[in-house]
Amino acid sequence: RRTSVVTDTNDANNPTTSANQTTTISANPTAANPSTVNPTTVTTTVTTTIPQDPCIPAGQTIQFPCDAGWTRVCSDCLQVFEAPHPYDAAKSREDADQHCKGIGGELAIPSRGFSPDWARHLQTDLGISDESFWIGGSYSISNGKYELRPGSPVPAGWWRPNEPAGPKDGTFCILAYVTNNSVRLLTNLCTTKYAFICE
Repeated sequence: RRTSVVTDTNDANNPTTSANQTTTISANPTAANPSTVNPTTVTTTVTTTIPQDPCIPAGQTIQFPCDAGWTRVCSDCLQVFEAPHPYDAAKSREDADQHCKGIGGELAIPSRGFSPDWARHLQTDLGISDESFWIGGSYSISNGKYELRPGSPVPAGWWRPNEPAGPKDGTFCILAYVTNNSVRLLTNLCTTKYAFICE
């Protein structure tokens, strides 16, 4: 699920934050009273550059937090369920979908696509690699295509070579294979048990 709020920043090419730093400098003693010093206050603006997260479009920031138990990956709040897991194990695609709905989410479909940055965050933030996971999307018999959401076909460049495979009858579902800072999609029988990612 997504609890983040995306907002525009003032400078799309140089995201920064500024803070005022106040310094007091002593001036010369006054002529009327040589023992008195008139302090002069100088305010200096210190600017710190914050690197732009490649998952976030230039000129935007993302305000969080994700709810407890969910981890931010780019602009998504995710939970990964893989075996062995303290209270869960691999599931069929239908059972995985029901589990995600039961915790207030859905099977994950990245809001900005299966980019290398999304994969990198999955590996670095959640510690997963070389695994396949059930994700959102399904085969549309009426349209004859795999779709992420109704009317939104899976882009051809997201599939692994020779995918999608299997019969085009709705019995195969979409998996995301995560490895080496990349995510590629494949298909398998929906009844096969795999780890899964909720958002």
